[in-house]
Amino acid sequence: VQSPLKFIQLKSEISNNKVMLTWNINANETVEIFEVEKSTDGKNFTVAALVFGTDKTNIDQYMFYEKTVSFKVFYRIKLINKNKEIEYSKTVEINS
Repeated sequence: VQSPLKFIQLKSEISNNKVMLTWNINANETVEIFEVEKSTDGKNFTVAALVFGTDKTNIDQYMFYEKTVSFKVFYRIKLINKNKEIEYSKTVEINS
């Protein structure tokens, strides 16, 4: 059975020398944790941060931000649900 967990949206923006990622999720109550992953080549990702699920039901929004760097960076969100199933968001590219 496929999990109903789905990313609704992942947005990125640069503001005041910070990269800001915001994402919306549905079936939020099934989320255990998010791993914010980043990459300089779009292929090899490392964990930049952990964001814990809120247990709020239905839709919720999450945010991550860090200082911008002077080269291209790719971000994606790895979602791990309470059944240990994994889902990835789309990848976004930041050019500051």
